[in-house]
Amino acid sequence: MCKEFYTGLIEATDNNQAFVQVFYAYGSHIGEAIDSMLSYAIEIGLKNPKVVEADFYQFENLSDDAMKVDGLDIYFINERYYFPINEFTSFQLPYGVILSCIEGEFEPELIKEGFTRYTDDNEIKHLDIVIDRSKLLDAFLSIAEKLNSIRVLWVRLEKDWEDGQEFEFYANESLNNISNIKNFILDNINDILLNGYLSTTIYSSDGATNVSIDKHKKIHISTKSSEFIDLAANYIENMNLNFYDFDNFYSIDYGYYHYHYRPTNSKSRMDLIKHLKENGFYLWRRE
Repeated sequence: MCKEFYTGLIEATDNNQAFVQVFYAYGSHIGEAIDSMLSYAIEIGLKNPKVVEADFYQFENLSDDAMKVDGLDIYFINERYYFPINEFTSFQLPYGVILSCIEGEFEPELIKEGFTRYTDDNEIKHLDIVIDRSKLLDAFLSIAEKLNSIRVLWVRLEKDWEDGQEFEFYANESLNNISNIKNFILDNINDILLNGYLSTTIYSSDGATNVSIDKHKKIHISTKSSEFIDLAANYIENMNLNFYDFDNFYSIDYGYYHYHYRPTNSKSRMDLIKHLKENGFYLWRRE
């Protein structure tokens, strides 16, 4: 498979300071390059490293002061740009979506843990939650556990992932309790939770309720049930996440250039579809 060249900006800490440093890596897809850069940062002892931006890069534009890592298709700029340690945050966007190096409409620092709620013109109630990657799965399952019943688990594949021509919805009606859903996700963590090209939804007929991890790795809830939306909001408030009105709620899909990606050890679109079908999923089509 042909590999492309990427750049990434890594934030890390050093004693009482924080810094950013530029890395470069080849990858058969952007997720592979991100993983390579982060793995090398950990290998050389950077503390609390996180890749905060990534983008395609032309190898011929690599500066003369870029240093190649022996035996690896990884390069880095030795110079570090330091900033006060109190400006370093441990918050990380969930795996599968990352900011581009191109500046968007808003400052990246505005994206932080929190939630917003609103009601649309059809009286459907919505709750959007931005949460650190370490808490994403637990919060998702804990909210869904408050449903009176579960009808089906949906997985939606994005139409712009690899050879896709349209959105594809795969459903599994036997995954209708939290225990089985949790086991399925944990058994397929790289292909479901960490894949930025798909969304995962637990659906209940009660209130026509959808509890989702969308492709931007927000938790999104839509429901006709006032009772359920209040239960979900109370749970999030008890996690000490702040509420933001819609105009002050920032998520990577609102005004930011970004990429979706999947982990190195994850399946291609066709291999994942085959795997889903082998595990009781079927292709659902709107009638």
